[in-house]
Amino acid sequence: MADRCPLKQQNYDYILYVLTALYHEAWKKETWEQEKSEADMEFYDWARSVSRQNILSYLSLSSNDTTNDTSPHLPDYEQAVSELFNQGEDDYTLFKYKESTKKLFEIHEDQTL
Repeated sequence: MADRCPLKQQNYDYILYVLTALYHEAWKKETWEQEKSEADMEFYDWARSVSRQNILSYLSLSSNDTTNDTSPHLPDYEQAVSELFNQGEDDYTLFKYKESTKKLFEIHEDQTL
């Protein structure tokens, strides 16, 4: 592509033009790109997830305190869920998710559901 023009300087100028045009075109966003759902995201964002909203509403219903993010185990749960979605299901991420869920809901080993 860099040898399309008869002179070396013309080829150099043309390549700089193409790179500049591509760079500026890459920053443009189409309207359909704004319509991405949670399932279409490249990574799992806990702050924008439905899981976060559901957990916070459950925790606010189960406790008399009206402030959110009150559970000391919530950051562990957040990390476990994010790793499960971003890294995929393997033994380690599933174990971390299981343990953080049990801590969050205060489920002990001797209890059955």
